[in-house]
Amino acid sequence: MAIGACLPEIPYTFFAIIAVQYVNTFQTISSYFAIISAVLLLSAGLFVTFLQKPKPLDLEQGIKQEKLKISPFLKGAIIGSLNPMILGFWLVTADVASKTGWLDLQSNFSIVGFILGAVIGALLLLILVALFTHKIKQRLTDKITIYLNKSIGITFIILGIIQAYKFYAS
Repeated sequence: MAIGACLPEIPYTFFAIIAVQYVNTFQTISSYFAIISAVLLLSAGLFVTFLQKPKPLDLEQGIKQEKLKISPFLKGAIIGSLNPMILGFWLVTADVASKTGWLDLQSNFSIVGFILGAVIGALLLLILVALFTHKIKQRLTDKITIYLNKSIGITFIILGIIQAYKFYAS
């Protein structure tokens, strides 16, 4: 499932690089991109932190029989493809990486390295999450899940504030 879920990183990172190349050629669009990124990150963070209703943790959900049998690989690919946060994440990451010199948008080697790094990193992260989740499944509680979601929301808020600061500082 992790392999299938990390494959959508390829087109998403590729599109993000193309978008950043285009945006960076026009200063006005780059400014709008910074504002939109800040607003999206802040909105997502505020929603997850303050407005999202906690759902009870159902540890038996993974054990229930599925009516429609789909291979784990295909299921991972579908879930990864439908995750709208991936594109936003890679847009911001590619923009920051290009502005700090970590990503050379004119070098095919650098672009391929960025895409491969994204895919390999996503695969390793998904495998680690699966392993740790399997190990600590019985210890997960609704309270821990709520704190985890709130910490993700706060991270988005911080990233939004940093993006807004970068816009106003430039």
